[in-house]
Amino acid sequence: MKNILFLFMLLSFVGSAQTIITVAGGGTEIGNGVPATSNSLLTPYNISLDDTGNLYVRCVGSHNIKKIRPAYNGYSYHFAGFDAAGYSGDGGPAAYAKIQDIAYIHTGRDGSVYLSDAYRLRKIGPNGIINTIAGTGVPGYNGDHIPATSAQVNSVASIVTDDTGNVYFNDRSNHRIRKIDTFGMITTVAGNGYIGMTPDGAHADTAKFPEAMTVLVIDKHNNLYYLDSISIRRIDAHSRIVTTVAGNGTSGFSGDGGPATAASIRAGFIAIDTADNIYLATSVYARVRKITPDGIINTIAGSGAVGDSGDGGNPLYAAFGSIQGICVNKDGDVFVSDASNGKVRMITNKSVSVGEASNAHNSQAACISIMPNPAKNGFAIFIEDPLIQDIDVIVSDLKGKTVISQRSKTNQSIRINQELVTGVYLITATTERYKISNTVQIE
Repeated sequence: MKNILFLFMLLSFVGSAQTIITVAGGGTEIGNGVPATSNSLLTPYNISLDDTGNLYVRCVGSHNIKKIRPAYNGYSYHFAGFDAAGYSGDGGPAAYAKIQDIAYIHTGRDGSVYLSDAYRLRKIGPNGIINTIAGTGVPGYNGDHIPATSAQVNSVASIVTDDTGNVYFNDRSNHRIRKIDTFGMITTVAGNGYIGMTPDGAHADTAKFPEAMTVLVIDKHNNLYYLDSISIRRIDAHSRIVTTVAGNGTSGFSGDGGPATAASIRAGFIAIDTADNIYLATSVYARVRKITPDGIINTIAGSGAVGDSGDGGNPLYAAFGSIQGICVNKDGDVFVSDASNGKVRMITNKSVSVGEASNAHNSQAACISIMPNPAKNGFAIFIEDPLIQDIDVIVSDLKGKTVISQRSKTNQSIRINQELVTGVYLITATTERYKISNTVQIE
């Protein structure tokens, strides 16, 4: 009987075994269409995933966003911004916009990408067009119940969205959590504008936030969670009452296997999955911890040692450098930005192997991006492909008549300035390996 029990426990452990691998960074190559694990990432901080499995990366010191498509076994592409700092491009393709200072990125349920840009919030729609949705560029606070684009914001540290398209963000230096509704109006949903700590049972309107309060996440019930210096707090979507879900009030590392509210934790980064598991990544302790819906906390990655090791093995034995971001996909794979090692790493239950992302080119990885779309005065075509190669591009009307024919290269912007009559046009791109297409609306 003891042998049977031991075998059952062993099989359960093996069945739930996780692996950690690098999915982006750690290489020396720079540019579009290179395997993500061959790409050079300079201090990746904030990361975010969309619902189709693409990973977005913001690196310190850069003024752009990279897109890893797909997040696992994928390729790296330029997504938004130039390397030069600035503020321009609203109403046009994000790939050509200037961005001043990206502090945080977030992907919405509809595929939009949100970013904090100095004292503004900007949104890149699914069509690739960037626009400012909040902030004037001047730091401060000038009230609520006004159009968000007329409102002053101050050091936006985190952004989340709900299923209906409302945007919530941590207006850090104003010590408030604010909301932009679907009509573009801004309100405060938590915080009275003062620095401090909030006791359990307090209403969100009276909440005080510490300077260290940074990360904000939202669950499927629209409950908001924020991380202060020593605890994770929840703001109930209905009662708007603040409660502690993790942290005993002391900074440290303790409590694995027990209630999260009895554990010592330290500020870092948090994420939440569709099953309401909360993930806490802390750079100081070089670990990733998981809090289950029943309130139990455990470490799922990191030995506590600072370094760069463990790929291909059990995540609990891995060493991290400086963890500066975390996100999780719908399959429960956890992605961590290991900033000082220049990598994004994945903790997964999948059967994977180290270096798998550098395998031979997958011909299905190519796609056509058209910006802007709809278009009025010309548009740009960009064929994303892991390989740089010759490509024939044809623009035809819906009757099949060719109106533009051009030979170019993949991973280069193809500008179409020819005046076209109003209507829908088919864009076809052909190489020796494949033929792909998309449409553009001319207004």
